Amino acid sequence: MSARHGWVLLVAVAGSLPAQEATRPSAEFESYAAHIAAAEGAIARGATRAVRRWLDAVPASQRMFEWRVLDGESDRSLLSWEAHPGGVTALALSPDGKLLASAGNDGVIKLWEAAGAKLVRAIEAHRSSVYCLEFDPQGKRLASSSADRGARVWDVASGSLLCSFNGHSYPVTTVRFAPDGTRLCSTSYQRPKGGEVRIWSAADGKEITVLQSGYAPITCAHWNAGGTKIVAASWDQQLHVFDLATPGKPIVVRLGAAPRYRAAQASALSPDQSVVAVACKDHEVHLFEAWTGKPLRDLVGHGKIVEGVAFAPDGKTIASVSADSSVRLWDCAAGRLVAELPGHCGQVRAVTFALDSRSLWTGGADGTVRLWTVSTEGVHRPRLALPRAAYHIEESPDGRHLAVGFADGTLRLYPTTGGAEFVELRGHDSWIGCLRFSRDGKQLLSAGHKQLLVFDVARRMVVRSFTATEHAPETHGCRGGIDAVDWTADGRRIVAVSRDQQARVWDGASGKLLWSMELPASRTRVEFSPDGAVLGLCGNGGASLRDAANGALRVALTGHRGRVTAIRFAPDGRRVATLGEDGWLRFWRTHDGTRLGGVRGHEGSGRAAYFSPDGRRLATCGEDGRLVLWDVATRSEVWSRDVDNGYCLAWSRDGDRLWVLPLDKQVWCFDAVSVRRRPR
Repeated sequence: MSARHGWVLLVAVAGSLPAQEATRPSAEFESYAAHIAAAEGAIARGATRAVRRWLDAVPASQRMFEWRVLDGESDRSLLSWEAHPGGVTALALSPDGKLLASAGNDGVIKLWEAAGAKLVRAIEAHRSSVYCLEFDPQGKRLASSSADRGARVWDVASGSLLCSFNGHSYPVTTVRFAPDGTRLCSTSYQRPKGGEVRIWSAADGKEITVLQSGYAPITCAHWNAGGTKIVAASWDQQLHVFDLATPGKPIVVRLGAAPRYRAAQASALSPDQSVVAVACKDHEVHLFEAWTGKPLRDLVGHGKIVEGVAFAPDGKTIASVSADSSVRLWDCAAGRLVAELPGHCGQVRAVTFALDSRSLWTGGADGTVRLWTVSTEGVHRPRLALPRAAYHIEESPDGRHLAVGFADGTLRLYPTTGGAEFVELRGHDSWIGCLRFSRDGKQLLSAGHKQLLVFDVARRMVVRSFTATEHAPETHGCRGGIDAVDWTADGRRIVAVSRDQQARVWDGASGKLLWSMELPASRTRVEFSPDGAVLGLCGNGGASLRDAANGALRVALTGHRGRVTAIRFAPDGRRVATLGEDGWLRFWRTHDGTRLGGVRGHEGSGRAAYFSPDGRRLATCGEDGRLVLWDVATRSEVWSRDVDNGYCLAWSRDGDRLWVLPLDKQVWCFDAVSVRRRPR
């Protein structure tokens, strides 16, 4: 990532502006840019706490697109609330999914309405940190274990203590109800005698038996469905499978052959009880067959100790939480990372899924409990993988679809919400060079090598083609193909520039050619001004503004060295921006072509430019591998990202998404839509 900002370029900007137009960025803007740069750097380092500190220091009135992008990237939780000031250490969901239990370093257990995070009850449970919480199968009792060396059972309805077990001489790491609810097993940091699992009565806390194995503490354990076996993991890097019929002969399997210290921190049993996932100090989660100990696969990706792990009730997803501040979702069958969910500031200790497997809760050292979505629907997808090279992208006005035109003539509409399904529009038989939606989004104009077509989006069919009578039917007659196309806001006129050095304007309703003219050099970009009165063209012969009624030259925009690669009108129509292969970004007045200023935007050629809908930001990308956002008022760089080979840009109509199309079969999406609904 890179974060070069506007004040670095002040000398270049001021030197290229006419004296009467020069504007030095205000101290307020410089402060804002500095905060954005600091937050960007903190994201690159994974320092979530620092990100929040820098972003939260920006006044609400100054928070622009790039602030909201960073805000979303630093925290993707749907809801968060302060639960335990000293840090959250344990979570559990009741069997009916209505209550969420949390506990922390304060020794307090809190019961929340799972649907709305409303506090139901607080229980002063332990003298020290609570390590584990477990509801009984009926949801009427709640077991807890603690660093105070005790384990206790509580009545959920009243919060009263039902029984207590004090047989451990070291902190108790986990406590689990047997499937019938009559017994519990517990593990601890027991050291002198090696690892142990204690079984005791859930009715009165009396010890029933002690299972021993290994030479280091057993830190986590689970029952089988029949209550006849227990699988446990330990700090001696071993998995222990106890059959209660022969408790002295456990199956013992090493957690891994690698020399790294794979001490077990936590574990989870799959819903079908066939797989146990062990979270370890080697920064990984290791999966085993639960009752044989056979290794299955490793989940690799965390940067620090994995503190917690959970299976989704449908068994398809595993969630892991770590001291690296992250929450990660994994495909259980493939062992593939599905998503990384940033938001916690500091160590994350606890995780539990909702019953429908579509959401989960986590708790961390920052004292918060956070709710996340597991479904990809409605979740920000930073990159969209494409099956082949594409030449152009455009988002629909209603924000529901991203249109992608491919090199082979394929035209697809992808959902912007992140779903896997797409709609394919058929009509082109060769490359598609440019796409434009109508103002109402009902029609999509596409241009390419042979065809210039209008599609009815709802009916998924071609409703109009633009042809030349002297050429074959269904072809536009532009030799070499069309590189750029646009239509007026009212949809009444369509303009295209093609490789035969021609500009053509058609009637949008009938498809009749209104006028055409030969250009002095090849033009590769064209755009109507917002009022439809002016045409901006650029290409090998520089850039110019022409009368949209007949193509007559109004003014040549001179100053770039070499080809001009992009031309864009500001949404208010008063200014034009051009970007050249000389790397310079220049601004002009529309009515007379007066140069307002310029700045070296890219090392090497610039490739694309696009104004945000509110006109306050201009996005550019270039062959130097940078996406840059410019503050239009000061013509200063405010934010940038490394995006290799970016050559096409598209904003959403509401300005909440910025799409970048590179040459490597993917689309980047920078999303400023806040998915969070949590109180600050």
